[in-house]
Amino acid sequence: MSGCEETIELDIEQTQPIYVVEGLVTNQMKNHYVKLTKNVGFYDEVKVPPVTNATIVVSDNSGNSYPFQYNSEDSIYYSMDEFEGIVDRVYSLNILIDDDQITASDTLKQVSPIEAVLWEIDEDERENPDKEGYFYEITLTAKEPKETVDYYLFHFYRNDTIQRFDSETGVFFADDVLVKEEIDNFPAPVYYKEDDTARFVMMSITRFGYEFYNGLSLLLNNDGGMFSSIPANPYTNLEGTIATGFFQLSSVDEITIVVGDPEFERRD
Repeated sequence: MSGCEETIELDIEQTQPIYVVEGLVTNQMKNHYVKLTKNVGFYDEVKVPPVTNATIVVSDNSGNSYPFQYNSEDSIYYSMDEFEGIVDRVYSLNILIDDDQITASDTLKQVSPIEAVLWEIDEDERENPDKEGYFYEITLTAKEPKETVDYYLFHFYRNDTIQRFDSETGVFFADDVLVKEEIDNFPAPVYYKEDDTARFVMMSITRFGYEFYNGLSLLLNNDGGMFSSIPANPYTNLEGTIATGFFQLSSVDEITIVVGDPEFERRD
């Protein structure tokens, strides 16, 4: 039967390489980052190459500018100085690569503070756990302001490893409609065991950020069925030279607990 096999490579039209941008500035005092790469051909069996010769500057609408510098150890650009993003300011990204220029801008929005992260034992899961010892449910509660339209990005960690809601993505995004103006006992996507460290990270995003993550989720979870949407690049706020990705502005609140600590036990 092996003699009847024939390998056929589809003659897929190759597009011109484009830049891929991943940038994040938050309200935390730190060195913020921009990751810049180029895509590769469909049949290329090589790692995505980093772009190392770019000039990158982030500026705000109050006249402040923050140059970034390439770090060869992890192939990421970091701000040369630590700075703290300020809520309601507009931040702009400017990237120069030889004769190419990429720009983007967005507003840093406020995030609702986390009120509580608590654990409780799921008795049904304890009777028949998928994994021995993992039957602690962790929930998040936060105030959601009703007077504003808000968008959120959640990260859930178990012992410093991000936990996934599905087979492809490790993040969960939401708007006012989904959280119904109330974030009350919102569960993590996985169970924990006693003495695990559970960390919840809650981030503000703008409507443009919500559209980007929604498009990314649709692309990653597209099964190619007859009722699936046609694959397309997700929304981007990048302009200028052809590029994909997103420049994100976020306020961040997070809390860490040790599972089983009596101080964080949920008691209804």
